[in-house]
Amino acid sequence: MGRLPKIPGAKEIVRTGGALLIHGDCMEMLPHLVDRYDAIISDPPYGIGYNPSSPSGSKWKNVKRIVGDAEPFDPTPLLGHVKTVVLFGANNYANRLPNSRRWFVWDKRPSMKSMSFSDCELAWCSTDGPARMIRVVWSGANRGDERGQHWHPTQKPIEVMRQIIEATTKPGDTILDPYMGSGTTGIAALRTGRKFVGIEIERRWFNAAVVRVRRGTTT
Repeated sequence: MGRLPKIPGAKEIVRTGGALLIHGDCMEMLPHLVDRYDAIISDPPYGIGYNPSSPSGSKWKNVKRIVGDAEPFDPTPLLGHVKTVVLFGANNYANRLPNSRRWFVWDKRPSMKSMSFSDCELAWCSTDGPARMIRVVWSGANRGDERGQHWHPTQKPIEVMRQIIEATTKPGDTILDPYMGSGTTGIAALRTGRKFVGIEIERRWFNAAVVRVRRGTTT
């Protein structure tokens, strides 16, 4: 498989198949990863102070915060290195992004009533193109073929990431997710014939990503 690269700031590096998984702070490592990826597709902290332990009885009652979510998110370090950048939650920091008409709208509750949480999530795209709707149910226990697979408080469906990856990249491309979480983007990338580099700052989620990406499934 070859020697693992030396990346300053990396606490651990795991290579599995076509994926390189890195534990550490992406802001320390991004300057050393330039030219190693073709696109950035990520679900970064939105800067909204989300508390996964609420409401009471949540599966995430021991998770008090998402690292980096307590302060406004600045996407600037992720821009300008590659043509294609897709960022979820961008409606929360759109004033810090270039104008774009290409947004992905993930409808989480097709044909379902509104609840206290958002009915949809928005992802900004740096390349030009029409806005697209992605309809994948993700509400409570309704998680399609990922039912019961709770790996991260802000986990996205593999199917959503698959559709975005196939719409914005080509087979053989390397996708970077600097806020990897539990590795959903990596699974979708590998399943669609792409390579993957993921960075996660929190050990708990990094360990989950290693397990999931190695399996290549959610089971």
